[in-house]
Amino acid sequence: MSNDPLQLKGLAVNFDYLMYKISDRISTLSDQTHAAVLSKANAVENDYLAEQLQIETVLAEIETCHKDCRELEGLFAKLDQLYTFVDEFNDRLTVLEAGFGTATNNNR
Repeated sequence: MSNDPLQLKGLAVNFDYLMYKISDRISTLSDQTHAAVLSKANAVENDYLAEQLQIETVLAEIETCHKDCRELEGLFAKLDQLYTFVDEFNDRLTVLEAGFGTATNNNR
């Protein structure tokens, strides 16, 4: 007769082997999941950094545009001053012409 009629030792060995395989598979899945999460996190971080660099470029373009606008505003202010000067000069010429015309008429 066999010392193990119910074959408990064989079942125990098979059970231990099954538990080992399950544990190994879980460990493998855990490692794969961890690697996938790290890969995705790196991809997200790289995309974020790329977007930040793009934002910096856009901000630089906006600053350049703003500088150009300020320069244009200064030029328009100069034009306004020139128009004021021309208007005042025309007013003075009109007064001088009127005075010259009166002086010429009085000398006749």
